Amino acid sequence: MALWFPYALGAALLASFNPIVVKRLLGDTDVAVVAWAGQAFALPLLGLTLVTFFGPLPRVDGMFVVGIAGSAGLNAAAHLAVTRAYKDADASLVSPLLAVSPAITLLVSVFTLREILTPLPILGVALIILGVYLLNLRSTRDFAGPLRELLHNRWRGDTSGRPLLLALFAGLLWGLTPIFEKTAIRHTFPENSTAAAFAASLALALTLMPVMLWRARQPFAQIRAQARGFLVLGLIGGIAPLMGYAAFRLGPVGYVSALFKLSAVFTLAWAYWLLRERGLPRRLPGALIMLAGAALIGL
Repeated sequence: MALWFPYALGAALLASFNPIVVKRLLGDTDVAVVAWAGQAFALPLLGLTLVTFFGPLPRVDGMFVVGIAGSAGLNAAAHLAVTRAYKDADASLVSPLLAVSPAITLLVSVFTLREILTPLPILGVALIILGVYLLNLRSTRDFAGPLRELLHNRWRGDTSGRPLLLALFAGLLWGLTPIFEKTAIRHTFPENSTAAAFAASLALALTLMPVMLWRARQPFAQIRAQARGFLVLGLIGGIAPLMGYAAFRLGPVGYVSALFKLSAVFTLAWAYWLLRERGLPRRLPGALIMLAGAALIGL
């Protein structure tokens, strides 16, 4: 098993709890508040870990700044785009279109990071992308549903296709963010993935803060009212990036980002057990395909 595999799997497992917590918070908290506070509450733990276990702080150069700024900017835009898409369209149409991100990461990493790929893990990435797509379909009998609706509305000039375009846009951006994040890691001397994780979370929180202040009413009152939930998000957000960035440092970002998609399988299990959501049998084939893909990547 590759050294990076347990880190990526651990990050996916921790991140899988996020949708459960976020779903509860969004009941009476603005989307922008949840997006910002989820990042901000993670910063103390990330910073403490960096200073306590990974000091002294590494040296960085201009490319580190480019990597962190690129990651923060793309992540902020992707969050806003996909939030709008989920607001205006069914999740079963939006989510499958986000599955393009690992394929983009895999392709771009070959040219920008000079990463060498092998056939079996590439097949594993393809299976995970297929599994993510199947996992979120309304019906496995309507495989091309999201794409057909996107093209149909697009060519009609119907604005109802805009949320699906936003979903594709978010998937594209999330396919590029790992490239910037690994660039930032490579430009810490000595290499320090924790420093990059802290800097990226800080930059994203600073980018999202003006959006929150502009869009949300009394955002800090909302945060105080849901402090316990945000502390849970902060705990997850303070640990998962440490594992995720360690995986980026040790392994090919295309494989790692695909494995992160396993969080959808774990979330499916938590939603079934904790929230009593139905639909597990319909989504089981997609989950099994994703697990098979993960096994191929980890060989």
